[in-house]
Amino acid sequence: MARSLLLETLSFARTVPDLRQINLCVNATNLAAIALYESLAFKPFGHETGALLIDGKLHDEIYMSLRLNN
Repeated sequence: MARSLLLETLSFARTVPDLRQINLCVNATNLAAIALYESLAFKPFGHETGALLIDGKLHDEIYMSLRLNN
């Protein structure tokens, strides 16, 4: 379901004039999500240590981007 939703989102994004890139961030421990994004050509461009505090625990975030061919 996540892949289908993301494919639809990317399809729509490619119709937006002048939109050249999509950025996202994902929890560094969410390997399934990272694999999904990488399978759709997202590339990591940064890693933020302790970016998110949840229930007193810090979580790292990975930043990813996808260049669109508009």
